Amino acid sequence: GRSISNVFTAEYAGAFLKEESKVEDDGAFAALYAFMRIASGAFDTALVYGYSKASDSSPQHYAGMIADPFYLRPLGVEALTAAALQAQCYFEKYRVSEEQAAQISVRNRRFAMANPHAQIKGEYTIEDVMNSPVSASPIKRLDASPVTDGCCAMLLASDDALKRFDLPSTWIPAWIRGVGWCTDSYYLGLRDLTAIRSAH
Repeated sequence: GRSISNVFTAEYAGAFLKEESKVEDDGAFAALYAFMRIASGAFDTALVYGYSKASDSSPQHYAGMIADPFYLRPLGVEALTAAALQAQCYFEKYRVSEEQAAQISVRNRRFAMANPHAQIKGEYTIEDVMNSPVSASPIKRLDASPVTDGCCAMLLASDDALKRFDLPSTWIPAWIRGVGWCTDSYYLGLRDLTAIRSAH
C-alpha cells in the first residue's frame, strides 16, 4: 500500500539531497534508464538498485492490477493465473504433459542446491512435484517460485568517470555495448500465449 516506496530506501542508497529518480516495472528497466542518462552526456555515474519486499503483503492481491480492468481483472486474473493460462496453451500446442514439465522443476531444484541462498532446493522427484498443491492449474507449488525478498545494486559509469576511480586491480568492469527492449500486446486475448514474440 505504499505509493512512494523509495521513501524508505533513498537515504540508505545515498540519494538524500541528490538527484534521484524512481522508475516503475523492475530493476532491469532502471538499469536501462540509467544507461540512457549516462549515454546522454548529462550524467557520468548512476547507482541503480532494485528490490522486492514481497513478504510485506500478498503479491496475488496487487498482481491483479496488471490485468485489463474491464474484462480480465473482474475474473481474478493476476500474474500466476496468467502464467497458468500460458502454460496450458503451451501444453496443448506442443503436446507437453504435466509430468514432462515437472522434470524441469526437479532439475531446477537440484541445481539450486549449489546456491546457498536458494529458497527451495533439494532432491525432489516428479511425484513430489505432481503431488504438491495446485497453485493455478497446471502450475503446482513446486513449479512456481516462492514469494521472495531481495535486492540488487550496481554502479554504472561512463568511460571518463571510470578513469577517475581508483579501482582495485581485482575489479574488472563489464561494458554495456548496447541495449534494447520491446513489449507484446498488453491484453492477453490479443497475444499468442505459446510464444514470446517480444523476445525474438
